[in-house]
Amino acid sequence: MTKKVVLNENVNRLVDEYIRRTGINFDDLTNKALKCYIVNKLSSKDVKNTLKRKDPDTYPIDDILKNGFGNWINEQ
Repeated sequence: MTKKVVLNENVNRLVDEYIRRTGINFDDLTNKALKCYIVNKLSSKDVKNTLKRKDPDTYPIDDILKNGFGNWINEQ
């Protein structure tokens, strides 16, 4: 999933310096920072339930892939 992140000037300078020192790429830094922030704001129960819950948009394809494609794929 692609999201646009707009950094203010101070955060941008801090990010640039951190990336320069550590060599981490921006996407990895963003994911780690957001996860850390959100996990600290939600209860552990909310975090567990959210990570455990399936995304409704991916559920049908997950079922198809897990259960095979059925006989139709082998029919000619």
